[in-house]
Amino acid sequence: MRLSREFWNWTDTYSMKIAHLENVLYCLMIVLAINAAKCSQGG
Repeated sequence: MRLSREFWNWTDTYSMKIAHLENVLYCLMIVLAINAAKCSQGG
């Protein structure tokens, strides 16, 4: 999985490139965990 974040938006925008489609749910859970950790730190 390759994950990138666009910094110049009013909201957080992530772009994911997933090589194996059977891993889509796992990749989404990783992104949600990163975002939740960021929000819980006040950022």
